[in-house]
Amino acid sequence: MKNKNIMKYIELTQEKYAIVDDENYIWLKRNKWTFTQNGKIEYAARYLTSSSGKRIKIYMHQEIIPCAKEIDHINGNGLDNRKENLRSVTRSQNNLNRHNITFHSSKYTGVCFSSSKKDRNLKKWRAYIKINGKLYNLGKFNTEFEAHLARKRAERRLKNGLPAVDKNI
Repeated sequence: MKNKNIMKYIELTQEKYAIVDDENYIWLKRNKWTFTQNGKIEYAARYLTSSSGKRIKIYMHQEIIPCAKEIDHINGNGLDNRKENLRSVTRSQNNLNRHNITFHSSKYTGVCFSSSKKDRNLKKWRAYIKINGKLYNLGKFNTEFEAHLARKRAERRLKNGLPAVDKNI
């Protein structure tokens, strides 16, 4: 019986490698794959040229799960393209993986020092989450870490298909 969990490595440019399942290795290996980065996440991609001469980037994970609009690398490693590490998600679910954006005043995603004068004097932290383009307030907290925990609870609820919050900002 063949072991389903055998993984193989496909060489990319810049001395990097992508991890793939044995069952996908041969057909993926037929293409020249390059190393690319999107923010801090590393990916394997290849390029096609359209009939109009436009260069089109195709990510390896899109080839493995072609019908998904958004694909999440569960372990956060964009070079790990084993099927067990890939899942089809919504844009909102995939955005939960995003790292801090520069306008945050916190080291945690979805947490900032409150901008109202009253709350600044009280030293309050605000937790929030954006879902399908809407920003939801998760509350104000005494510590940055308490706000972070509220954000993490909302993320877990969303990933489990539950509503993350009850009210709009």
